Amino acid sequence: MDAKAAEAIAQQTGWQVHGLREEADTWIVELNNAQGFSLPERIDRGMRVVHELAPSHIRSAQFVLMQQGVPISSRQIERATWADARYAWQGQAARHASAPVPVELPQTPKAKTNAPSGSLGFGYQQHLGGPDGYLYALNATAQGQWPLWQGAWAQGTLNARVFDNYGNYHYTAPSNLPRVRTFVREYLTSERLTLPLAQVNQLNHWGDGLYSLVYAGALESMFAGVGAEFLWRPLGERWAIGADMNRLAQRDFDQRFSLRDYRVNSGHVTAYWDTGWKGTEAKLLIGQYLAGDRGATLEVSRRFDNGTRMGAWVTKTNVSSATFGEGSFDKGVFISIPFDAFLNAWSTATASLVWQPLIRDGGARLNKSQTLWSLTNSRDEREWLTKTNPDQP
Repeated sequence: MDAKAAEAIAQQTGWQVHGLREEADTWIVELNNAQGFSLPERIDRGMRVVHELAPSHIRSAQFVLMQQGVPISSRQIERATWADARYAWQGQAARHASAPVPVELPQTPKAKTNAPSGSLGFGYQQHLGGPDGYLYALNATAQGQWPLWQGAWAQGTLNARVFDNYGNYHYTAPSNLPRVRTFVREYLTSERLTLPLAQVNQLNHWGDGLYSLVYAGALESMFAGVGAEFLWRPLGERWAIGADMNRLAQRDFDQRFSLRDYRVNSGHVTAYWDTGWKGTEAKLLIGQYLAGDRGATLEVSRRFDNGTRMGAWVTKTNVSSATFGEGSFDKGVFISIPFDAFLNAWSTATASLVWQPLIRDGGARLNKSQTLWSLTNSRDEREWLTKTNPDQP
């Protein structure tokens, strides 16, 4: 591997170069944990390095976007066409000819183990509209990720509640269902130092757009267990089909290593559909929820040109409105904004805000930190569209 070129590509794309090798007249550039907004801009900057440093006999570059050493998608760029579109004026046709073309994933050598990574940050929680008034907390967080072998990694999060007014938090909503979410006060106030996440994951690619993810550990602040997810996401299609299955146990309020008595099986079959209308996407989930109720969730969202996504969901299960309690059924709205939209440096982080009018136990889903939909986002053709090149495939 050309160390100088690999370092320059990593700097320009913001992703780790997993491997760089030559096959015939093509450079194969493997980019690990390649997520985030601005995929075309990142790849274009990587191509600038290839054009400057690759030997003269190299006629194209193939960029393989990976997760934990597992190939997700691949784009190929012809060197001469790319250069002509930028360094010689040849009209509109040349500009569009330089777009990276989706290609089949190449055969990838056995992945190497990457270095552990971590980050420190702050978070803010707030609760509006309850009988205890406005509640808030400022938290300090530490996150870590440890690659194990190809496709496998461990991850964890420590959370320290630094400043809050939870001394005013007294209300625990009554419920006629298993208390899978209405114990939120107990989980938030029992301890100042908690371990909301500690799990291991194994990602696999089985070919033809089929992926699997197996995970085990403390999967969120309230539930631990084991689970598996499968996703079929054909390249270039506007639809995908997935399913997940989980065996879960409720965690103790201190969010350490002990468990409560409650056990449940939960999982869904999920259909994803890009409507093609103004960035609107629909998602339908059918299955069993954390309280053992069964039903469906419809989620509709719209993605804007800067990567911001806004949407809403509604869930209706076989629980009656009277049993569900106030609100009759689960519902909420959300917004997510990629840090790339307002930072000068590359980032894969996203700022998210979710507003649920009422937190009840019916229709509650597992809050997974990893999903195949997000891990395979580079297979979405919309990720490769830009304002300046709207006809890019």
